[in-house]
Amino acid sequence: MKSKKFIYISLAFLIAIMLLLFLLWKSRIDDRIDAINPTGLSHRTSKTNHPTNTNIQNQNEPNPEKLREFELAFLTPITFYGKVVDQYGDPVPQANVRLAANDKPWGKSSKHDKFTNGEGLFSIAGIRGISLFVEVSKPGYHQLPKSENQVGSGSSFPYSTQSVKGPHRPDKENPVMFVLYKQGVLEPLIKIGRKQFKVSRDGMPTVINLNPNLTGNVHQMTIKCWNKEKDKPPGQRQYDWTLEIAVHQGGLIQRKDSFDFIAPLEGYQPSEAIQISASLPLGEWRDTVMRSYFVKFNDGVMARVDIEMIAHGDHFAMWKSYLNPKAGSRNLESDSK
Repeated sequence: MKSKKFIYISLAFLIAIMLLLFLLWKSRIDDRIDAINPTGLSHRTSKTNHPTNTNIQNQNEPNPEKLREFELAFLTPITFYGKVVDQYGDPVPQANVRLAANDKPWGKSSKHDKFTNGEGLFSIAGIRGISLFVEVSKPGYHQLPKSENQVGSGSSFPYSTQSVKGPHRPDKENPVMFVLYKQGVLEPLIKIGRKQFKVSRDGMPTVINLNPNLTGNVHQMTIKCWNKEKDKPPGQRQYDWTLEIAVHQGGLIQRKDSFDFIAPLEGYQPSEAIQISASLPLGEWRDTVMRSYFVKFNDGVMARVDIEMIAHGDHFAMWKSYLNPKAGSRNLESDSK
């Protein structure tokens, strides 16, 4: 009897546990349904108010009309008239013209290649797309970057009416003007570039030899940097740092035009120091500095140098230089390739 009584008690206890677990499970299910259906209606009477998988899928699908409008924009007819001239305004015949029409919503642009005629003119028609990219080039000429008022040697032109700037309006009588810079007489130059040099933070000089063909302390420049990045207070972004660029047995002067290839005769200084103070306004403070120089050595050899100092992280300088080993020659123009 005692054993049967024990069994009955155990079964009752087990049933009670199972009932308690069922009630807890049901409570959680109701909470989840209430979270989905916050209207206060019973989930048994508001099935139609619940979001279904089909409704959610329909919400994520793009509007068919908008999608069709987007696809039709890539069928916009394109006609383009252009002309290529040099820095003096003279036409450049047989210039290479590379055109890319953005004519596929989900694919690559269609490429087209043409050449300018004897008057520097070119055109294209009978193609479609939302925009057209045009780039011109020719051996013996330098490409010019795009500026605010000029397309330089390449630019993109919108054709869709949805463009913020409005569609490009082709005009045969007023073609778009592209400019190439005609090289002058080239002389053999010794080139270093684009090369990375590690720079110390404590003013120890980094020596760069502009003419690796020669030995000894000739045609050399030094870079020094003093950097307090590691001494700045926690949370402060700005710090003091100084860059010094010097010429061994010579001088330097800033080169302000990227297409100025003739070194000046005078105005050279032995070195230049660039100081960046932590107290500068946030918009003016920089941890990177770029400079371009003409260099004149005491033996009459000249060079031009481009330097970019990255005064943070690994702390290094990117260097590019062109040296004319012919003493007395100020011509520092390089090949356009």
